[in-house]
Amino acid sequence: MRLTLLATGIISTLTLNASGFTSVLSEIERNNLELKALRGENIAAITELKSGNNILGSSDIEFSPFFTKGVSGMASYELIVSQEIEFPTLLHERNRSSKALSDVVEKKYAIERRETLFSAKTQLINLVYLTKQQSLLDARLKNSRELLDFYKKKYDRGDATIIELNNLKMDMMELNTEIAQNLGAIDETKAAIKALNGGIIPAIDSLDYPKLNPLPSLEALKNELMAEDMTLQLADATVTASQQELRISKRSWLPSITVGYRRNGDKYEPAINGMLIGLSFNLFGNGTKTKAVRQQLNAAELSREAARAKAESDIETAYQKIKTMYRTLESYDMNLMSETLQLMGKAVGSGRMSLPDFCVEANGIYTRMANYITLQNELQLIEANLYKNRL
Repeated sequence: MRLTLLATGIISTLTLNASGFTSVLSEIERNNLELKALRGENIAAITELKSGNNILGSSDIEFSPFFTKGVSGMASYELIVSQEIEFPTLLHERNRSSKALSDVVEKKYAIERRETLFSAKTQLINLVYLTKQQSLLDARLKNSRELLDFYKKKYDRGDATIIELNNLKMDMMELNTEIAQNLGAIDETKAAIKALNGGIIPAIDSLDYPKLNPLPSLEALKNELMAEDMTLQLADATVTASQQELRISKRSWLPSITVGYRRNGDKYEPAINGMLIGLSFNLFGNGTKTKAVRQQLNAAELSREAARAKAESDIETAYQKIKTMYRTLESYDMNLMSETLQLMGKAVGSGRMSLPDFCVEANGIYTRMANYITLQNELQLIEANLYKNRL
């Protein structure tokens, strides 16, 4: 009996269209509805921040009529037209604050974009894993059918028992259950990818894992990844924005300048015109606000330190996991397992190996092949998380 073996099929999928990941992720970035909404919100938020940076404050027009006994209509009136102007030093600090806050808004969007694309990449990696798993299951099913047909002929000749035949049928029943579950998982994963792509199905049928990055030294990897970590960049931007808010709070005692035109009119006297010039000082209540802003700055600095410590720890953990997985994967020889299955199939066909022994040994090899595929998937997921700031 000759079994159709599967290692070649599983390994060959490693050379398929890995570049497809990039095109699918680009498509998801364009079509994802949440990212579209966030882009609109960001534009509105940044526009609002910029609109508040104006040297001109509020413009006021006041008209006050006066009435008195014995005079018909208005006895006199007062008209004031004024414009508030912010102190130039304070305006400069507000402009710097607006830029810092705009940077925070942009960094938050970058993180949301990163997380959306990382979620999509995770789904794509799992789809490749499930597809490889399906290839393994399909090959096992084909082999099981060949084995069952072979034993049906032996049974008809009286060379096999009904127990052997029923055991093969039960193995196929269990295998068909695994196949149905795996196909269901593939459909669910494709549905999740479709949802991330704005309800549009991308071209994902010929995908394979992206090429793994070469692993540098731990220190080199830390320096490289922490420099591009968007979470740390957001933490830095938040600290800068808080520092700028503190500068504004410390300078909020600076006066605002009011200039304007004033006209006083009387029913029996000529109207009087004049200029209005005033200064407004914020003398009370600023100390409490400054303390609150300083506390916000301290909290932002502590959050930055915590984020850096977590990022460093996560990199070290992922680095060790990747090294372990590389060593583990190198210990697998898929060609050897495939060849062993082939030889075992011939041994069963020639009567040199019993069916129970074959089933036990074959299931062990299939389990090792499935473990290899699972380890590939886990390695891809860990690396995708490690390098997600490059999405």
